[in-house]
Amino acid sequence: KQANFPEDASSTHASKANLGEEKANWLFDSARKAGDTTVIADNEAGTSYTTLRFDSRDTNDYARVKAYVVRVNKDVDSDGAEEAFAALTGALRDGMTDETFEEVLSEQGYSSYVQAIGKNDYVPEVIDYLFDPARRTGDLEMIETDAACYLVRLVSVNETTYRDELVKHALLEEFITEILSANVIVVDETALQYANTDLTFSNSN
Repeated sequence: KQANFPEDASSTHASKANLGEEKANWLFDSARKAGDTTVIADNEAGTSYTTLRFDSRDTNDYARVKAYVVRVNKDVDSDGAEEAFAALTGALRDGMTDETFEEVLSEQGYSSYVQAIGKNDYVPEVIDYLFDPARRTGDLEMIETDAACYLVRLVSVNETTYRDELVKHALLEEFITEILSANVIVVDETALQYANTDLTFSNSN
């Protein structure tokens, strides 16, 4: 099989967690370079195939942000939607606290919560706004795209890079797996401190 891609083919973010072993091994090979292509069978019978093209390697060397991203109903054909949208935008203002922000959304029938957001988690318009170097905590914006309208509020920027977050998470998982598989009682203060929770290990023997 030869890998053929249409001219308008677009890139997407891939991680080992959502790929099969063979595809992950090919994409994450350290020898991979931009433009490399391959075709990998999806099943042993070879009745379907996936074509892959390697474009670039994401080092995750950036800090994720915490923000509210609320998809807003702006369908003026719905009963009362136009009035509700106007009431929502009229009640919002820069400088309001997170608590007041949530109250306003709740009053207008929207649920809200703070999310940890990376550069591949939302549409480009939202990501461009949140990761703009000029962005400041509390900044608020209504962002319209062809498909939807998003109310975006920046809460904070993480102090560590996303790469460091992933490394720490992997090390913590490895630490816990080793304890469970060996059935050994070990208390590592550093690991417990990172986990930011109270853990109690007890010997069942």
